[in-house]
Amino acid sequence: MKAGDASSPAKREEVRTYYEQTLLSRLNDKANGRIVAIQQQLHEDDPAGYLINSGQFEHLNLPTIAIQEEAVPIGFGEVHHRSTDAVLCQERESRQVLEELRVSMGGTAFSAQYQQDPTPLGGSRIRWEWFGSYDTPLPRGAYQCVVQSVEDRDALYVSEP
Repeated sequence: MKAGDASSPAKREEVRTYYEQTLLSRLNDKANGRIVAIQQQLHEDDPAGYLINSGQFEHLNLPTIAIQEEAVPIGFGEVHHRSTDAVLCQERESRQVLEELRVSMGGTAFSAQYQQDPTPLGGSRIRWEWFGSYDTPLPRGAYQCVVQSVEDRDALYVSEP
């Protein structure tokens, strides 16, 4: 699937249909055959997202810039260790080149294509329409909890109603 097609529901459905109705039937040995899918995830529901959510595949996710400490099994008992912020292949694309790409492409495209973390349509995982707006304050008992964020980024205050 081309990157530009990932946002099209019709194109995503076309690829999913091909996988389910054509590709699966072409294994030479259906009892023991294996499918290895190597791809980038560009949309939550693209072919990669579909396969991950199906639960039929073991998912190996290698973001270009590591977001956490990782121990990646590479076979025969060997493990590759990645530290937070480590670049996957520094020789191919340096951190400076990746940061320039992030600026040029924009954070959303970079996150999908390089970090394997597509952002849903609307730009973020939290959407403003999920939050209500009221002319007068609701009674405190109407809330499950109150979260207050203040200018000090190191402080977060949560209280129960």
